[in-house]
Amino acid sequence: MPQGLIPSNEAPASRLKSYVPGILIFTFAALLRLIYLLEIKQTPAFYLLMGDGEIFDQWAQEIARGNWLGNEIFFQAPLYSYFLGAVYTFFGRDLFLVRVIQIGIGSLSCVLIMAAGRLFFSKKAGITAGLLLAIYPAAIFFDCQIQKAVVSFFFMALLVYLLGKRMNADRPPGHPLKPAFNKTHQRRLPTAGESSGSNTHLIPKIFSWAAVGGVLGLFVLVRENAMILMPVMLFWMWIYFRKEPRRKKIQWSLSLLLGTLFILFPVAARNKVVGNEFVLTTSNFGFNFYIGNNEKSTGTYTSLVRGRGDWRFEQQDAADLAQKSVGRALTPAEVSSYWTTQAMEIITTAPLEWGKLLFKKWALIWNAVDLSDTESIYAHYDWSRLFWLLGFFDFGLVVVLAAFGVCLTWPDRSRLWLLYLMVASYAAGVSLFFVFSRFRHPMSGILLLFAAAGLEQGIQLIRRKAMVPIFTGVVIATLTAAATRVHFVPKEDMAANTYYNLGVSHEHDGKRHQAFEYYQKSLALNPNHILAHNNIGILLFQEGQTHEAIRHFKEALRLKPDFPEPLHNLGLVFSSMGRLQESLDYFKKTVSLAPHYNPVVYYNIACIFGRMHQPEASIEWLGDAVRHGYENWDLIQSDPDLDSIRNHPGYQRLIHGR
Repeated sequence: MPQGLIPSNEAPASRLKSYVPGILIFTFAALLRLIYLLEIKQTPAFYLLMGDGEIFDQWAQEIARGNWLGNEIFFQAPLYSYFLGAVYTFFGRDLFLVRVIQIGIGSLSCVLIMAAGRLFFSKKAGITAGLLLAIYPAAIFFDCQIQKAVVSFFFMALLVYLLGKRMNADRPPGHPLKPAFNKTHQRRLPTAGESSGSNTHLIPKIFSWAAVGGVLGLFVLVRENAMILMPVMLFWMWIYFRKEPRRKKIQWSLSLLLGTLFILFPVAARNKVVGNEFVLTTSNFGFNFYIGNNEKSTGTYTSLVRGRGDWRFEQQDAADLAQKSVGRALTPAEVSSYWTTQAMEIITTAPLEWGKLLFKKWALIWNAVDLSDTESIYAHYDWSRLFWLLGFFDFGLVVVLAAFGVCLTWPDRSRLWLLYLMVASYAAGVSLFFVFSRFRHPMSGILLLFAAAGLEQGIQLIRRKAMVPIFTGVVIATLTAAATRVHFVPKEDMAANTYYNLGVSHEHDGKRHQAFEYYQKSLALNPNHILAHNNIGILLFQEGQTHEAIRHFKEALRLKPDFPEPLHNLGLVFSSMGRLQESLDYFKKTVSLAPHYNPVVYYNIACIFGRMHQPEASIEWLGDAVRHGYENWDLIQSDPDLDSIRNHPGYQRLIHGR
């Protein structure tokens, strides 16, 4: 027998039996996800892609058409789009198949969490954690979304599992394999390539640490702020393995770093080739940092330009505003640096206000409500009976159970502090930008490990009638529940946003009747939804229901008096009614509140003055429209509203000077 190979003491049947829990958990998780998928298959949530999902889908179609390299530096993390592109290339654009594949990935994540639970806690805790993840509605929801949350969770689960393997295989003397509360399982079988008194390894440990680094690199290509885990892992490695020789730890550290760079360097090289600029992953750091840390930041996403929060605009708006401010063309990296500088100036100017914002974002990360920008899990409760059955098991309960578990497993903190650091640092990485539930989702796996360990330990303590730690854990869990149940944003508002977004998607597709119904559903859940009022007003105006349209526009203004869209729309309505002075008042108020909102407003004011036979004012405002970017010269020269100024010298100068 070759040296270094260790004969197993287990019979094949025994080894096969050890796989049974994983197979059962995978099957159970996949079955629940397939049930949910079939429930939503006939709903708009299945075939209408919104927000980032639409980006990834269109990008993947470009990849499937052969444009694998792309044409510019990555603005969005690329890995998920390339995953979709590979599926589209081999199987065509089949969103059902994509979701089935993702169900396999999500179910495998349940198995990885189970395996990690066995490494960090015990076999029972691992199985419990896997089952909890299998029934966790948010995980089911994200596994079936055309979103990268399913992949980011998988890489976090794989990372935790691999670190657990390294902790147990490389553990220093004095560190037990299993926690103190489960000493009956502390016997450690030798791993492949390991023997007493032998330094020969089938797979050198240095490659194992490189694998950890490689997984982190893949994680970063899905969620860039995962890079914050690199210093955490290095710090843990040097402290936890402090009794190991310095040379060995240096080798492990370099292996970890090189494993990550092995994944990221080709992306940086690709960015250099297509964009002539060295960008490690993406050029959106400054943009996202500013969005989460400016004077108007709310803790979640707010667009740079009001009314242009759609993904189609954000990259271009970021570049246009930065270039206009600087006065020259900027590269993607320079645009990112510009917004980073702007954010830092705001932070340093008002550090106390920024501290309050940071605290709010930290609270939002741990809040029970699942914040969303486009598609909310709460709207899916209308379409899924499974979610109604499992709806009690929300993120708030996960956090509460995790707090209980941390309390009860605290005696074993010398082994578990890596998990504490990973959760805290990842949460900090999210809070530096802005918060959505899909951003925090990868943390759920580690929290469920503590939840499962707490449940197991709690049962053991009750059997031993050790009630003091149970009481302490319950107190901590109760305080945690009170903190996580503070409603910064009602769940109904999240569902209302989903229905609003569905309305927008239908309206873009020309399905105005369906769009109207979804806007109404949005208002039924949230009567103060300003955008829904505005868009319903537009549809009503197009149907000739002028007075109802005015009512919705004015309701939107009552809720937000400085909102430019309904102001401008009211100007259009009164213009169509021939009430020119009222129209002019609304247009002027729009310009006063939002000078850079839209050059069309300036053009409309010029038209009103033209109809009022005030040529000097009409020409002045038409010039303002052109200076603000209005370029529809065909309309300028044919619009009957401007007939009264055709022969004016100022009009002729404007036309000939373009």
